[in-house]
Amino acid sequence: MTLMKRPLPPGAPGRFVEIFVAEPIGGFKLSIAFSGREYGVHDFSAMVATDGERVAPLRDPDYFARVQVGFHALVWPNGFRVDANDLHDRMKAAGELHRRRGKLRSFLDN
Repeated sequence: MTLMKRPLPPGAPGRFVEIFVAEPIGGFKLSIAFSGREYGVHDFSAMVATDGERVAPLRDPDYFARVQVGFHALVWPNGFRVDANDLHDRMKAAGELHRRRGKLRSFLDN
């Protein structure tokens, strides 16, 4: 007998979330697209205002804009990371997430 796991619904505890795209939109804000057709804008001003050796370079908006998506996290050149699940939960609690409806377009559809 084979047991089949059903995928967890969006927002379920223990669900794995991926970041597909993170695009700087000015200041310390990023437009972020997650798996599960969810997207939103998050302001990282409070994060970059905290103390910490690895956070300090992010206070420069040009450096902050060098963010990349890497292995389930936002990553900056100095190795500072923001976990996708933590960020998703934070954005959901703040009401910053929206859900795309209809057919998803591929970047190859241009």
